[in-house]
This record gives sequence, C-alpha cells and structure tokens, in this order.
Amino acid sequence: MRKFTLKNVFYTIFLTAILAGCIEPVDLDDFLDDDDVKDYIERNRVNLIDNTGDNLLAENTRIFGLIESKYYRIEAKNEDGVQISGQTGYITADGVISQIFADIGRVKDRIIPNLNNTYTYTIWAAEPVIKTLPLYDCSQSQLSVTVPQSVTSTNNGLILEAQVRNYYLDIASVYDSFGTLTNTLRYSVSPTAASVEISCEAAPHNTKTRLRGANTLTDYLFYGTDEDGEKKLSVLRILIHEAPPSEGSRIILTLLLTDGLHNFNPQEVSITQAALFDGNVISLPEITINDPSEYDSIRWLYSNYEIETGGTLDLKEVFANTTEGGDPRQKGHINYLAIGRHLFTVEAVLKENGRPYSASFAVVVE
Repeated sequence: MRKFTLKNVFYTIFLTAILAGCIEPVDLDDFLDDDDVKDYIERNRVNLIDNTGDNLLAENTRIFGLIESKYYRIEAKNEDGVQISGQTGYITADGVISQIFADIGRVKDRIIPNLNNTYTYTIWAAEPVIKTLPLYDCSQSQLSVTVPQSVTSTNNGLILEAQVRNYYLDIASVYDSFGTLTNTLRYSVSPTAASVEISCEAAPHNTKTRLRGANTLTDYLFYGTDEDGEKKLSVLRILIHEAPPSEGSRIILTLLLTDGLHNFNPQEVSITQAALFDGNVISLPEITINDPSEYDSIRWLYSNYEIETGGTLDLKEVFANTTEGGDPRQKGHINYLAIGRHLFTVEAVLKENGRPYSASFAVVVE
C-alpha cells in the first residue's frame, strides 16, 4: 500500500478547500511555510534523535526507515528529560520495544509503531565488530593445544568456508572493547533457529565459542558499556559457505585422533586402465592430512613399502610415468597399471601422546 506523509495529507485537504471556493489558491511551498502548519506538523510527529546513520524518518506515532538487516536499541524521554522505561529497550523483529535483550531482532517492516509524540526517542544501531580474531579448526578436546589462525571481521562481518571439523572462535578481544559486558546473544539468521544467550561470566577466560556449520548466517550480539560508561551494542556477523569444490584433485584426510576417528572421506577413487595407459591421471587426487603439525611422523605405505613421508601423497606421481625397473612397489612402477584394488595406508604418530594411528585409502583400477 502506498504511504503518504502528513504534509501530503494536509495539502490534499487544503486543495479540497480551494476547489470548494472556501479559500484563496496557494502553492505547496507557501502552504508548508505557514507557521501554523509547521507547528501542527511538528506537534504531530515523534521527536527523533537519530544516531544510526540510516536517515530515519519521524512520523506520527512511529519511526520509519530502519534497515532490515540491522539491530537497534532505543531510549525514550519525556519533556522533562525523564527516561520512560516502557519505551526504552531493544527493537524486536516486529518493531516492538522490549526490555529483554533476548527479544532483539532484525526489523522486518522497517517501522517502530505505537510511539508517543510527546516523547523524544534516541535510536542507536548495533556497530559492526571490526577486529582480528583467533579462529580454531579442531575438535573440542584439541582447543588447548591447537594453534589458531587469525581472521579479520569487517563491516560485512566474517566470511568463512565450511570447516573440516569444528570452528571455534575466540571472542575475548571483542570483550576487550567493552568496559562492562552484560549480555551476549547468538542470533541464528539462516537457517532460522532459536536465539541463544551466551554467558558473559566466563570472560575473559573461557571465550572460545563453537560456530555453526556450512550454509549458515549467524549474528553474535554484544551489549554493555564502553570504557567511558556509555551504553554499547555491537554485532559480529559470521557467514559460513559450503567449501568450494577442489576440481577433483584433492582429498582431505581428517584424523580426529583424540575423538577416535581416523578415516578418509571418500575412502576410494576409481580410474580406468585405459586412462592410465594414456597417461591421463589428472582425475587422481592429492591426499592431504588436515593437521600434519600435530604428528611427529607421517608415512605413506603401499604393500608395507614406504613410498612417501609428510602430510601429502600425490597419487598422480604414484600412477604416472610408469616403468618396469626397480621395486614394483615404488611410485611410477608399471604394476600400478594392473586392474584391481590398490590399497595405500598412512601411519601417523600423535605428538600429544605418542600413539600411532593409521588409515587406508584405495585406488580402484577398472
């Protein structure tokens, strides 16, 4: 439905009076410049102090123009400067003012209705968190020993690819920007899920927060006061994409050893013997252990013969440039051209406890 401003409504009524011959004709500018008209319009809209930077509009009993992807807090005062508790708080998804932090939401209709024209409303939008943060890609039991990578959130938030295991983000440096942090909320934007309040009592120690999985958009909201005692609302937006395909050339071995998991996914690939004879090995993957720094030694075996060491085995090198000489288990030997199932095993010794682990992967020649 088309919306009309108060000025348009008044001028329409005024034109009707002109056409009826009741008053002398006058144009819109002269009409709006009339002191009585200006005073009436001012008295019939809310008083607004806009600290959002979003160019909000004050109208009769409502504020319009909020950005749908943002979060807002609001404060109302009467003509004597006294704060009105029932009109002060956080804006919900429906544009209602709530005193409960967990009710805050992304405003759907861009409007805050049912306001009092005699009050002065000050509105603030949540400020984006712009910081470098430590990110862990590991199981929970490995948090204390895993070295994090540094990621930087911008005005658009933090954009990540889907994790191999679990992402944990250390948000301690977000806490550092607050003098006092009173509320933290995880707001699930997509897919929609219930919002979860996160305890602030553990800060600044237990601040590693597990992130959601692939194809999710999540906002982390922080509320408190800054070092000067001024109220502060911040948001950290995290978008996790599905990991892009790697052109069929790389398989990651996830060794979640402390969780008892040590398997390839997938556990085998296939190639035709004709392709091998033609030297067409481009479809064969490079197998990579996700976290090689956690192991003292990594060996790749074929028929109990060591063919490679380190975090990566490139199967193109194993099956390419085949020859008949040397040990039939070495890389590049003609025996790899045989139809059947060729089994490769990786052995790795975990630094944390000295325990050996192994996993197997097969190349099926058809």
